[in-house]
Amino acid sequence: MVEKTEEGEEVHPHEEQGIEPKRRETSEEIKTGMESGEKEEDVYSEEGREKLEEDSEVA
Repeated sequence: MVEKTEEGEEVHPHEEQGIEPKRRETSEEIKTGMESGEKEEDVYSEEGREKLEEDSEVA
């Protein structure tokens, strides 16, 4: 479905341009990333707090 702006320019939906909506990572993906070192432990996320508590870095 192609829409047009007031100036007559074509506007294509994100899906047609190959742009996918950003999805949230699952809890399991976050934990796996922290264990592999790809992600930092984040005290503001539940998974990060759990990991820091396991490592005795946060009380």
